[in-house]
Order: sequence, then C-alpha cells, then structure tokens
Amino acid sequence: MLGYNLTNHTCIIDVLNSGKDRPSNSLEDPEVCLGGPEFSSGFTWELNIGNSAPSTSSNPDDFYVRVLYEGRPLITHCPKEKLVQKYFCSYDSFKKFHIKKFQFSSKADQRKVCVEGDEGFIRNMRWDFLAIFLFIGVILVIRYAVILSKFEVGDEQKPILESTKLN
Repeated sequence: MLGYNLTNHTCIIDVLNSGKDRPSNSLEDPEVCLGGPEFSSGFTWELNIGNSAPSTSSNPDDFYVRVLYEGRPLITHCPKEKLVQKYFCSYDSFKKFHIKKFQFSSKADQRKVCVEGDEGFIRNMRWDFLAIFLFIGVILVIRYAVILSKFEVGDEQKPILESTKLN
C-alpha cells in the first residue's frame, strides 16, 4: 500500500489516533488515505492485450497492466503521463516503474538492507545468542551446586527417612 501511495505513516497515525473508521476516499484522489489494509484485502494485477494486437502476440509493446485494489482500479501503479484509457499502463512502463520503486538497484544495496540491517544485525544476534547460552549455563551450575550442598559426603549414607518407633 505504501508502494502504491494508498497510505503513508502520517495517515496511519491519524486514523489510529482519531478512533474513527478509515475514510472512504476515491483511489483516484492524490491525497488518498486508506490507513492500513482491511482483513483479507488484496491486489490484483491484470495483464491485458491491446485491441489492435493479435491474441497470439508475444511483443511486450502489445500488453498493458491494470492494478486493482479490492476490485477498484488504481492509477498509482504507473506514471500518470504513461496511463492509457485512464487505468492501463504499458507493460514496459509498468515494469520500469516497479523496478525503480520496489527493487534494489544493486546487490550491495540489497545486502545492506536485508542482511546487514542496522550495523550488522546478524553479527549482533550471534552475540545475543551466546550471552543467553552462557546465562542459562551459569543458572544450571548454580542449581547443581545447591542440590549437591544438601547432601553430606561421608563413609556411610544416612537414610532419607529415619525409622520411628510406634508406642
């Protein structure tokens, strides 16, 4: 939804703070604010062939994409000047727009965001795991020491229950 400009962080905070239902804005409104997605909402990407193209065409210039959100067509999936018949975007324009908006420009950028995260998240996670492992080990050693301290070491074992005489 963020990628298609149907919401933004300010909009979501306003909707949450107001305690009101999401406004029912037109998807053609440039200031649309849908908050977050409703339960089981969905996007549909339709690939259509142009009217003048043969049905067996494999030429990318003959194909157009229309994006629907909850069955309603969007206009934010393509630059406005590239839209055809209000809702359709040529396949090449759609592809270029989505690569620019949703893909990483290089493997280095992808690694920086997905693997390294905030200053090497995975490296820090390994140290966190080691600290938890050591903490559990120390607790087990202390517990074992407490259990052993309850027993006396000697030549004879004392019975756990002493026999009692009945009068």
